[in-house]
Amino acid sequence: MATMQECQHLARSVRSRRAQAKSVGLFRDVEQMRNVYGQITADAPKDSRLWGDLHDLLVSTSTMDIYEPQLRLPVGMRSLPELPEMVRAEYKDHRKMRFTGLFPSIEHAWASVGNSLLLWRYSKRSDVPMKYTARGDITSVCLAEPKPGAFPPAIQYIMVVCTTAEIVVLGVSASRHGHGLAKVSEDVRVEQQPLHRISAGNVRFTSCLAGPAGRIFLGGADGLVYELVYDATDSSRPEVLSPLGRSIWGFLPSMFGTWGSAAITQLVVDKERHTLYSLNAASGIKVFDLGSSGEVQARLVAEVSDVYTAAANTKGGKELFSGTAADRKNASIKYIAPISVAESTRVHLMAVTADGRRIYFSTYGLTKEGSYIPPGVARGRSSFAKAMLATKVNSTLIPTCNDATGTDAPFLQRPYKLEAKAVRMAMPHSRRIRAAMGGDFPRMAELEILGAQYSAGCLLLSGSTDWTVSDGFPKILMASRDPDVAPVTSITRHTAGSGLREVVMEEDVWTAGQTIAVEVAPCEPVLGSDVLSARASPGCEELSSAVWWTPTRFLIMTTKGLIELEKRRPIELLMQVLEGGVPEQLHTFFQMHGSVEAAAMCYQIVTSAPDGALTTGLG
Repeated sequence: MATMQECQHLARSVRSRRAQAKSVGLFRDVEQMRNVYGQITADAPKDSRLWGDLHDLLVSTSTMDIYEPQLRLPVGMRSLPELPEMVRAEYKDHRKMRFTGLFPSIEHAWASVGNSLLLWRYSKRSDVPMKYTARGDITSVCLAEPKPGAFPPAIQYIMVVCTTAEIVVLGVSASRHGHGLAKVSEDVRVEQQPLHRISAGNVRFTSCLAGPAGRIFLGGADGLVYELVYDATDSSRPEVLSPLGRSIWGFLPSMFGTWGSAAITQLVVDKERHTLYSLNAASGIKVFDLGSSGEVQARLVAEVSDVYTAAANTKGGKELFSGTAADRKNASIKYIAPISVAESTRVHLMAVTADGRRIYFSTYGLTKEGSYIPPGVARGRSSFAKAMLATKVNSTLIPTCNDATGTDAPFLQRPYKLEAKAVRMAMPHSRRIRAAMGGDFPRMAELEILGAQYSAGCLLLSGSTDWTVSDGFPKILMASRDPDVAPVTSITRHTAGSGLREVVMEEDVWTAGQTIAVEVAPCEPVLGSDVLSARASPGCEELSSAVWWTPTRFLIMTTKGLIELEKRRPIELLMQVLEGGVPEQLHTFFQMHGSVEAAAMCYQIVTSAPDGALTTGLG
């Protein structure tokens, strides 16, 4: 076990290590690192430091405890270059950018003003945006990796631009420079001549999603979900290059569902479980099954039109969803996100309301032993065998980040319902925290959610409140699952239980303006995909994820500029403590995280490269 003297010596070696000019590789001995962490995983005590199933923690939570960092702030922030002059000029002339978004996979942002689409590299100062002029006002845009073999190798991405008149498919090529994690996308080119141009058919498409294996899903203002279909096997035929291309391009005629007129506001796909979800403007949620391998025609299997009532029927739901008209307005669903397999086998979807409350849903059932029970199948030997086969297949799945594409491993557990399982109250703001701790702020300010993203157990909300500073800086709230901290206070008078514990962080964004887009930056495997453990997932507990993945990072675009936020894990906090050279903080860190775990982090720090992925983080 490492002593305090050895750790202080490590701190000096960390500082001197950064002065080295030559990299010695990301880790000196990958196999030794795997063996060390394998031993720690086997020997670590099965106590509160190990992550449990999110469902079990949620249903056993009797109170929501508030925690605050005891050492350094577990979030880093840096400002990116402001919006290009052309974008600001368009915004000034029209007083509104109709739609905006971010493409982290190519490090570009986009904005539409009328029928003009502007695309620029957000990490490059004074970048001159590319401009595409469409036939009709632009309503939604998405970027996807095409099906293998569908287009020439030079076309690495396709950009789908939906307008009031048509759907246009543009080819995108991107050159990447650098090595390893330092690679950046440069020389991004968008072909001005569309690969395909298809009539919108009097449908206004309000959302667009890149699905698994090159699939493209569209949500309409008519409340229906469509798929843009193309056949990679016919890519050599001349008519594929035709502007019409009707022989292989079109819409699925089944119109997944036949009811409702509320516009689709969001489409998300669970690329691990091969499930598609849609959210409409009336807070209705639908579930579509894409098949065990994600390659069959989408099939509507479940829906919830009254999410408010479904949430009220869960444990503790009546307390959070009182039933008043004003409360129902604040409880409208603004954001949905899938829950990773690493986090839970029992809850699969999270919904966030307009004021930040959370609702967790399940799409299929499990026995108490964790076996999958398909609908209409008896709980006998055959169903158990199927469940074990599904577990065996999925144990080899290497989960990827939100931007992952391609064909994933089969997932035999198929969705057949949408059942609310648990609720979580809105994140507390600074007034509520200070009031609970004896401060001078007696009331809770309402939060208006303007943007949200969820990744690897970390939820980020960007919005405004009635007490946001007058110069227009948006408010950021972040909640991350952290079983290592001790409670500071509670927003109820009950003592802390054994349920879900989260660290809630509140930040004022440095870049002024209203939030207009939030995205998750792609996770990168720091050791390369060829040495990833079968259990390595960005959503697993942070001691293990730090070995395999870069930290979770979020991108926030406002009407003035962009910022990047990083959720620091314990190992990044330890590096800051070591470089700070304060023995008391080091002692506190070992007490918080455990001696075995802290010693393992020290080993990882000292064997990492001076210019590798392991850093003290942003800010």
